[in-house]
Amino acid sequence: MSVIDSLLAENAEAVLRESLSNVVRHAAADTVTVTVTVSVYDNLTIEVADNGVGIPDDAVIRRLDNLAARARQANGRFSIDTTAGGGTTIHWSAPLP
Repeated sequence: MSVIDSLLAENAEAVLRESLSNVVRHAAADTVTVTVTVSVYDNLTIEVADNGVGIPDDAVIRRLDNLAARARQANGRFSIDTTAGGGTTIHWSAPLP
């Protein structure tokens, strides 16, 4: 038995696929870290962090709107952190069913 239903699993898979695809295609990173957790607060959380060139401000909404839409659909949250010296961390979370 899984604590994640099929819709949440589908969203999580898509978030991972798109996040990693963006790192490979755009980040020019040589390191990426993926963390997937189920918290004591009953949330599924995905973080994808890279040490690449970062995301230009004008590209954030255009490239990653699908991830935000998936978070809204799952009653979750989505955010992006960029580091001044380069690197991006995508945070995506949704409550468990």
